[in-house]
Amino acid sequence: MARKIQRYFWLWLSGAIILIVVLAGVCAPALTSRDPLAIDALRVLQPPSPQNPLGTDEFGRDVLSRLLYGARPSLIVATGATTLAMLLGVFFGVSAGYFRGRIEQIIMRLVDALLCFPPILLAMVVVGLLGPGVTNLIIIIGILYSTTFARLSYASTLQVKAMEYVTVAIAVGVGNQRVIWRHIIPNILSPLIVQASLTAAATILLESGLSFLGLGVVPPTPSWGLIIGAARNYMYQSPLYVVWPSLLIAGTVLAINTFGDTLRDFLDPRLRKWM
Repeated sequence: MARKIQRYFWLWLSGAIILIVVLAGVCAPALTSRDPLAIDALRVLQPPSPQNPLGTDEFGRDVLSRLLYGARPSLIVATGATTLAMLLGVFFGVSAGYFRGRIEQIIMRLVDALLCFPPILLAMVVVGLLGPGVTNLIIIIGILYSTTFARLSYASTLQVKAMEYVTVAIAVGVGNQRVIWRHIIPNILSPLIVQASLTAAATILLESGLSFLGLGVVPPTPSWGLIIGAARNYMYQSPLYVVWPSLLIAGTVLAINTFGDTLRDFLDPRLRKWM
């Protein structure tokens, strides 16, 4: 019972943190009246004050407003890239696991080839060719992380296809499309949902890293990674300038990972019985 209460606590706590971050990004104009792009040369690198609760940056811009608005690119990229990765990965993974044969060999060898390279290196190369921007980030990161969904859906499809009810459905002449949508997809959704939450956290880190290197969100649009990249040059003059966005990224990623890990325990019947 104590373990169950603890699991619910972490699920609700991490979920609440994620909801707060999402609402802060969506409702940024209502939470602050300061323009995140407004420059004030007389208030450069100021410490926290009633006028600027988290201080100002090297151009006198309000750090709090930039952090609130900076949540938007991270959330947009995380949502868009995770959705794209899930759609592509499930399509190719299920196709490889269900049809087997040459289709399986081609798809899974391509997936293995992409998995051989660290995502951030491939992302840096492709972004360097296509250019930075939110749209390019969504497409690139979505394609890179689709390999994880492909491997997961491929393995899950092999397990479900071996079940007796799927074998019977195929034997009596049920069409492939109907078998996939009625019997395969519904039975592999649980691990895919958990993987989606973990991928969203990884996407936020990757987007922040690329923005930190100047290959992500285009300035002057605020972004957490972009803010950290600018703040590293002023760590001694204003230490808190780099602390705030770092805490936001770490807290958001930790909350998403905790939510996904706890959600896995609830969705997996093998783990649920020990709760």
